[in-house]
Amino acid sequence: MSNVEESQMSTVPQTSDSEHTENLNKLSQMKDGAVAETAELLKNIETIITMANKKQVELAQAFEDKIDSMSKKMGELEKSIQLLMDKVSDDKM
Repeated sequence: MSNVEESQMSTVPQTSDSEHTENLNKLSQMKDGAVAETAELLKNIETIITMANKKQVELAQAFEDKIDSMSKKMGELEKSIQLLMDKVSDDKM
């Protein structure tokens, strides 16, 4: 790692999610309109990102469930086809 990367990492404060939220809430209540508005916008953006992440997880799970369902149906179809092929073979004999 270069010295530049090390210095950048050491200057980035590490805060918990609750502390981060608390800081945004404090900023959004400041008298300075621009700071408060920016903090509110950041909170809204974070809410949207959180909601999008949850929806992405839900969609991924639904997709996996659908694939599992289709896989089971394919297995059943393969068995049915094999039974039909066996019956046709038996009928030919």
